[in-house]
Amino acid sequence: MRPGPAPRPTSLKRAQGNPGRRPLNAREPAPRRGRPAMPAWLSPLAKQEWRRVTKQLMALRVLSNTDGTALAAYCETYADYVGYTLTLREEGATMTTTHGNLIQHPLLGAKHTCLKILRALLCEFGLTPASRSRVEIGRDENDRGDAQHFLFGAS
Repeated sequence: MRPGPAPRPTSLKRAQGNPGRRPLNAREPAPRRGRPAMPAWLSPLAKQEWRRVTKQLMALRVLSNTDGTALAAYCETYADYVGYTLTLREEGATMTTTHGNLIQHPLLGAKHTCLKILRALLCEFGLTPASRSRVEIGRDENDRGDAQHFLFGAS
């Protein structure tokens, strides 16, 4: 990871009139929008989440065919988070060791790690309130003017 804010896509810079007046990346990749194929190896709950979230991302018109790996990581992490949450609800957040000491349940740390990963991935897809505030509706240079689409940027 690089320090500082995430770079803004060239299409967003163009839509905003290139406020920084820096040279634009004419060779930036532009993946085709669309639904990636769901991996067969996803767990049942991850597959359920994949179907739910891809509907939302397709409706927002922000999903591309190249997003499958990140989306699979999100869905599988979501399934892990739910599993850890249910186990902790059943077993409690603390455990007693064989020596009688009260300790934090080992899954509590795993649950918090999943939550950090989920937050980062949700932000990548614009699925948190704060990240949605950085999604702007605009037109890029390829737009014929008959459709609006969402552009990502880091405000």
